[in-house]
Parts: sequence; structure tokens; C-alpha cells
Amino acid sequence: MMIRKWQSLIECFVDAKSADGYIFRIFVIAFTKRNDKQIRKKAYAKSSHVREIRKKITAYLTTEIGKMSINEIVRNFTLENLTNKITKDCQYVFPLQNVTIRKVKVLKRPKIDVVKMNEMYSHEKQIQYKGNKNDEDEGAENLLTKSKARKERRPDGERRERPEGERKERTDKPTEKKERPPKAQ
Repeated sequence: MMIRKWQSLIECFVDAKSADGYIFRIFVIAFTKRNDKQIRKKAYAKSSHVREIRKKITAYLTTEIGKMSINEIVRNFTLENLTNKITKDCQYVFPLQNVTIRKVKVLKRPKIDVVKMNEMYSHEKQIQYKGNKNDEDEGAENLLTKSKARKERRPDGERRERPEGERKERTDKPTEKKERPPKAQ
């Protein structure tokens, strides 16, 4: 549980432009932390400390996001590299805990370049299949296509398989359609 009593909550948002032209709005949330040998129950930060922490977060994120492409940014968001670095940078102003990038919005995208798109989504490691694709166990059979015979229940309760082409004989007579008289106008 992140939100608790007796600590300060610090929220910040940063507009940053990446190296490949994307503009992001990044929302960060952080909480103050008690020192290890602190006796006092509360860990509130002064408003000047909160402003200083926001400045450090803004400066760090704008410089780091400006150096990265979108793939690197997403990788760093998922690995939480940025939040760990923010925690370390702000430790000298006031100790922080649970620094989290709460939300990221894409405000502006660059114009689409087909070559760059292919580079982004092409994987560096190509997985190659070794051996034949038909190297299956000889005893393996596809049970779905093996038997196209349908099972049919006889009147006496037994089941028998009937081949695909054979049709079931109808015992009941089809219903005849009644002709309706034409509508009077």
C-alpha cells in the first residue's frame, strides 16, 4: 500500500521530447520516507523540499528522455530504471520511497517514416528453425482430420460410423408448404 498517513505525497508531470520526435507527458508520483534512525513519527517534507524534488525530477526526465528512442524509453519504463535513478538523485534533498511513473501520454507523434517503422519492429535476433518442419513423430496423427466419419445413433440404441459422403435417410416426411391466398388490396 503506497498512500499512507504521516508522509508527504509529491506529484509531478513532465513534458519531454524523445530523440525520434515523440513528445510525452510523464506523470510521476513519489512519497517521502523516514530516515533509518528517525524517532519522529512523521516524515513530512517542507514545501521548498517538494519544489526542489520536482525540479530534479523534471530536469532528469527531460535530459534522459531526450537521449532515447521510443523503444529505449519503453524498455526503461518497464524495467523501472528511471524511477530508481530519480530516487537516488532526490535522496540528498529528502529521502523518497515508492517513486512511480504513474502514467505516460503521447502528446505528439512524428510523421510516419516507413523505414523507421520497419527498423522499430524488426527484431535483431532472427529465430531460425533447425531441421525440417516435417520432423514430427511418425505415430502422431491429427485426430481432427483423421476420421471424417460421423457417428450416428440407430433406433435400437447402437452407434455406427457412416462415411462422409453417405447421407442419412429421413424417416419422417418433409412438411409441405401451404400456399397462401393473395392479399386483397
